[in-house]
Formats: sequence, structure tokens, C-alpha cells
Amino acid sequence: MSKIWIKNGMIVTPKESFVGGLIVIDGKISEILKEEELVTVQPAIEKDMEVYDAKGSYIIPGLVDLHGDALEKIIQPRKKVLFPVDFALRVIQPQLLSSGITSMYHGVSFTGEAGIRSNENGYEIAKEINRLSSSPNTLLRHHLHLRYELVNHLGLDTITELIKKGWVSLLSIMDHTPQYGKYRTLDEYKYYVEKTHQISGEDLDQYIEKQRAKRDAVDPEAELKLIRTAKQYRIPVASHDDDTSDKVRTNVEKGIQICEFPLNEEAASSLREVDIDGVVGGPNVLKGFSHEKNLSAREALTNGWTNIICSDYYPFSLLSAIFILADEGIPLPQAVAFASLNPAKAVGIDHTLGSLERGKAADLLIVNRDVQVNPPIVIRAMVDGKWNYSISNNFEKKEENLHYIHSDLTVKSYGSSKQ
Repeated sequence: MSKIWIKNGMIVTPKESFVGGLIVIDGKISEILKEEELVTVQPAIEKDMEVYDAKGSYIIPGLVDLHGDALEKIIQPRKKVLFPVDFALRVIQPQLLSSGITSMYHGVSFTGEAGIRSNENGYEIAKEINRLSSSPNTLLRHHLHLRYELVNHLGLDTITELIKKGWVSLLSIMDHTPQYGKYRTLDEYKYYVEKTHQISGEDLDQYIEKQRAKRDAVDPEAELKLIRTAKQYRIPVASHDDDTSDKVRTNVEKGIQICEFPLNEEAASSLREVDIDGVVGGPNVLKGFSHEKNLSAREALTNGWTNIICSDYYPFSLLSAIFILADEGIPLPQAVAFASLNPAKAVGIDHTLGSLERGKAADLLIVNRDVQVNPPIVIRAMVDGKWNYSISNNFEKKEENLHYIHSDLTVKSYGSSKQ
């Protein structure tokens, strides 16, 4: 029987934060104790347990990232350069754990185009994610977030097969065709295509014309059938880049329950009216603005329009985003929930993951925040009761430089919403 006693840290639960300790037995959180309770029980506890002293550190739940594109970037760091998927999945694990992510929903795009986002390559990536997720040697929880491009008619059979195999944990419906959503002008769309597909000149013009033709041939019934199939297999479905309240309501009628990256206030503010989850990007929070001049993620979160933060294209943003929001006045338990409990609820895994509560799986982080060297640093990461990540003791316990966020003490982080 594995017994671990983590003591003296600032524990962040869904409702409050306090100095205390917790007991992990056989991969689950057995007890959570406040500081005043430790005096009588601590001597007995430490006799037969592995002990970790988290004094000067936060203890927070492992982060649940519903949308991250980092894996694709590791598989294909440059045009025409592809690394093996199993290799990419292995090397990304320490990177994700150092970012605080213990449950990763890898975004894998099925666009039907040649390259990493082809149906064939998407299938192989999905297969490797499933294989590693079932392996006893995995360091974190891997899931497939399948991103389906509406014009990819030829990919529907493959995607349906993956759903029926049980390999898909989240499905999102995307439409990146010309002059739709955030690409309302041809120049904006050309920029997106050049950046994403790395083509230009005559090849770019031909690509755009093909996409227009494909968009005209989209079958609405095929989309609805795919959503129904996902629902049948209890897979949550998300929309992508909604730009109007009407679009949000139409998607809800289709069975969509998560809105990723609403583009403006109109779309974002309507999410609460229809009671669906809204996702914004950690990089947007970190920088204080959208690099594409869309909705500010900080504004969306502080106004209560959205309730989930994902890493999007930058895993390192997620943990820092939490503390930035706490610095700006959002209670720390609520800020932490944006990247842990709320996404876990959105995909139906909150009964076992997403928060520090008795009986849940012990996915947790030990985080130091040295005010002289912002941002926060993950000292250790535990997944299912195992310490799967740690860094040198040189980073641990410079207590005079550490702080906790209390109602009467905040330290301003880098990044400002006024940028």
C-alpha cells in the first residue's frame, strides 16, 4: 500500500485555500487537513508514510487542458519534417507536466489536406494517443480531442470509426473556409492559410478556390449525423470560433455543449444565456490581449462569460494564467478551477479528477511562486498518486521570496490587461 503525506502547503480546494496537508493512499486523496488539525494527528501520520514538506508552496489540482496543439508542433516542427508520433508523445510529457498539465486533450485536426492534418496521419496520431493512454508507463493522462473540419467530407468514415473505437474524448466542429467567422476578409484568410499550411503565391490562390468549392458542398445533415454519433458514445461536442449569438444558439440546437474561443462580446456573453461552457486561450490571458484582435480572455473570464482556460498553442501559459487572474482579483479557488474543475466538468470526468477532494484521484501539483522570478514553477507533479515529475532542490524553498495570495496580500504578476 502506497501512503504519502504532503504537509504545510497552501491547499487550494474548490471553495477555499488554506495551509494544511493531505494524505494520498493508493493513488487517491484520503484526507485533507487544515493547519490547526495537524498538531494532534501529524506525529502518528509520519510514522508509516512517505513525507513531503510543501512549506512555502501551493498544492493545487493537476490541470485539465481541453485544447492544446503542441503535439502537432512537435511531430512537425518544420514544413516537410515529420517525427514519429510515439517519439513526439514521449518527449512532450515532461513539457506538459512542467506546465502543470496532468490531463491533456491533444488537438488533432482532420482537415483532409495533405500533411500532418490529413485523415491518414490523423488516424495514426489517434492510434498512438490511445496506445500511450493505455500504457502503464505513461506519465500523464492522454486524450484525443478530434478537430473535424466541415469541408473534410472524405474523413467522415475515418472519424466515425475512431468514435466507435472509443478513441475520441472530445469532438470539435470547425469551419476555416474563406470569409467565415474570424476570417471575414480575404487578406485575413490568406494570412491564416500561409501560416497554417505554409503555401503562397499561385498555390495559395488555388487552395482558396478549392476551399470555397468545398464549403459550398458541405452537407448539414452529415454534420448533424456526426454530432448524434458522438452523443451516442457520450462524447462532448464543441464549436469553434463562434462570432454571433445566433451562431451560439444554432450550435446548441445541434447538440453542441462547449464553445471554444468565442470571437467577441456578443458571442461570449450569450453563452450564459444558453448555459454552455466557454473556452478561452491561456496565451490570450498571459499576454493580456488577443494577438488576432479578437475578444480579451481576461475580459471574458472576469465578466463570467466563459469559464475554462486551455493552453491553445502554448502549454506554458496555463499555470501562469491562473495566477495572473488571481492577482487581478479573482479568488484563487475560482482561478484554479478555470483550468482544472471546470474543464473536467465539461467533459464529464469531474467525479474522479479536477479538484483536491477526498476520494478523487491524486493528480496534483506542488507550485512555487518566487516573486523575484515570476512565473510560478511546478516543483513536483503527481499523477494517480505517483510523483511523475520533479525538478532540482535548487528551486525549492527560498521561503523569503515566496508568497501566498490572500485577500489582503497580492503581488502583481507580469502581463497586464491594459497592454
